[in-house]
Amino acid sequence: MLAKKHFEKAGKEIADGYNLSSASSVQKSAQTLMEKQLLTHNQGVYEVYDKFMALWLRES
Repeated sequence: MLAKKHFEKAGKEIADGYNLSSASSVQKSAQTLMEKQLLTHNQGVYEVYDKFMALWLRES
């Protein structure tokens, strides 16, 4: 489940697992989403703030 994915090793492992360009782009994207209050981060877990958006992301 992407919306509650546990990201202990945020960066390279995520970038590799989802075929993304780089670890730094993953970290920058997460930071930007948190600044826009679309993503939250608590105790090592990133979560999509809007539950309807999270559902849409899972279904897409």
